[in-house]
Amino acid sequence: MLLAVVPLLPTLRAQFIYDDTTIIRDNTLLRGWGALVRVWTTPYWPSDGVDSLGLYRPLQLALLSVVWNLTGGAAQWFHLYALILTALTALAAWWLIRKGVGALPALVAAAWFATHPLHIEAAASVANTSELVVVLCVVGLTALLGGSDETRSARAEWGRTVAFGLLAGAALAAKESGLLAVPLALVTAWGWSAAQEHVPMRDFVRRHARFVLASVVAVSAIVLVRLVVLGSPVSHGSIAAQGLSGLTTSGRLGAMMSLWPRVAGMLLWPTSLSPYYGPTTFPENGRGLALLSATVVLALSVLAVLAAKRGDRRALVGTSWIVLSYLPASNLITPTGQILSDRTLFGATVGVAMLLALVLEVMPRFIRRASAVICALVIARSAIYGTHYAVAWTSHRALWTWLAEVSPNEHLSYKLLGMDARARGDTAAALTLLERANAMAPLDRQIRFEYGQVLYSTGRYASAEKTLAPLLRDGDARSEPGFVALYLDAVGRASGPEAVVQAARTLLHSESTPVAALFLGVALEQLGRPAAADSAYAAGLMHTPSDSALLARRAALGKSRVTSAQAVDCPPPVQNGVSNDNVFVACQTTKPVHWTRSPVPRYPKVFVAAGVPGTVQLQFIVGKNGRADITSIGIFQSSHQLFEAAVREAIVGWTAEPARVGRDTVRQLVRAKFVFTLVAAPRACPRTREYDATLDEETVVVCTQP
Repeated sequence: MLLAVVPLLPTLRAQFIYDDTTIIRDNTLLRGWGALVRVWTTPYWPSDGVDSLGLYRPLQLALLSVVWNLTGGAAQWFHLYALILTALTALAAWWLIRKGVGALPALVAAAWFATHPLHIEAAASVANTSELVVVLCVVGLTALLGGSDETRSARAEWGRTVAFGLLAGAALAAKESGLLAVPLALVTAWGWSAAQEHVPMRDFVRRHARFVLASVVAVSAIVLVRLVVLGSPVSHGSIAAQGLSGLTTSGRLGAMMSLWPRVAGMLLWPTSLSPYYGPTTFPENGRGLALLSATVVLALSVLAVLAAKRGDRRALVGTSWIVLSYLPASNLITPTGQILSDRTLFGATVGVAMLLALVLEVMPRFIRRASAVICALVIARSAIYGTHYAVAWTSHRALWTWLAEVSPNEHLSYKLLGMDARARGDTAAALTLLERANAMAPLDRQIRFEYGQVLYSTGRYASAEKTLAPLLRDGDARSEPGFVALYLDAVGRASGPEAVVQAARTLLHSESTPVAALFLGVALEQLGRPAAADSAYAAGLMHTPSDSALLARRAALGKSRVTSAQAVDCPPPVQNGVSNDNVFVACQTTKPVHWTRSPVPRYPKVFVAAGVPGTVQLQFIVGKNGRADITSIGIFQSSHQLFEAAVREAIVGWTAEPARVGRDTVRQLVRAKFVFTLVAAPRACPRTREYDATLDEETVVVCTQP
């Protein structure tokens, strides 16, 4: 148990990383003891709609919920929980191996299993501890099968039968691979024993028919609930990993079989473990390797079967552990979301440990002792390598850096490191990393968007326009107002209003009509074509009549064009019958909002140190209580999320005399632009506030020294 825990000790200082951020840290489903019921009616992966991943793991979520509600949700407690599970699994593996071999082979094999570096991901990423739960369930099922005794009372046997059914259901409720827990337990109880009982497998199953029936009932119940919750037994759509999507069935089988030598290396002598295995994992001479792999696996399987026929079924049991544990994630039956992963080989390491113990068992005594010494050196090496790998799992940056070192040809590491650098305000590093990621994976939408944002924030507007433009071919991208606004603003800054007019017109009758209409109208105003601008705003309002930005711009345009023929562009103040739901712009009020307290946002320290300026342009509604309605905030332009956060934090504290229409207090739409700038001395700061009546927009300057 100690050997299993020591390599994982660095994870006790880790925060939530990888899948833990979604499954644990940000998952409100886990909060409160009512979660122990809610998890049974909810997909595993948080989703706003139909769960596209086809995952249902209520027991795993229930266990995580217990830890959250007992400890308050601190990451360290979850990592401690993972360490306890790891220790229990190592103990269970030793108990299982010892049933079939002597003390020394069992001890060596269990120590090898306990220190295996492949286990790091399954324990360091707490969401993946479902792998450990499934193994514990299989060992428990095996114990119940092996402990069956006809001398026990009927009541005791029924109790064991119920326990067997519950464990079978628990394995499937922890992870989809738990579906094979009962077959694996049956094979293990039948064949893993030093004193082999010559009972055919069919007779063994019949002897335990009551247990098998209980497991069928429990598993069927879980499958039925899964169907109700997810709407289908598997994913509604394809979840094939990049590199597998688009392959024919034969092509996928060949590609995955070509990886079997690498899988064998990961199981026997891991050297380059990684949190992600992408398309570059496939070898170049894949067809030849696939044929060789299939031949070797077939030969080893035949040898295991022949040994079983001669009376020793232990080799067949160890092989079954490897095959049945790896099969669900092997992509041989159906494509999954990953080509390969450390965690899905966790159960297979039990089988390898069993085979190692068997080899040591059948060796002559003097060779066995020498081999045990060699194994001790291998175990020490595994513990050291595992500890280094566990350190990489203590933070996202450390993990992505490890990925870049072991898989330099995978774009994901550069993408994630670039996003991390951008979040920290290190735009120089983000630019380099995302540029490399974009060159390696030009079809990755997220990379293009992140890279385009960095190019924009560093003033490379023409490059940002060129990078972002291909994304507009996708309807999903066109339906994102923030993305379309970023693109059109980059076009304007790079090429001027004429280019914006051309780009916005192509988008005017698409999913991005309101944003396109807004930018088209502003560009036409800048070109001195107010009538055309008004038509653009009108086209946008025909699509979305309640769009506050378009209403405000059109009202401001009408105010600037006041003539006897055009005065109707901004409706006069309403004196009576004001609706509680109406939102007015300044020109429609008798008395607009007057701020009584409006503290300037704090300049993000990381950007002060880095000398990075920024801009946030937004609008929001000031309620009848004189305070900003935070839920109404709409961002037009933002240099970075940290600037947005600073602005939001400041606006929460703003108070005002609310707008009035006649004697009625009303809600008013307010536009503001926050300019974050750095100066050499405090006296060099420009005016902190300025109101543009034409745009109906207040500019707030946030000024500080680096």
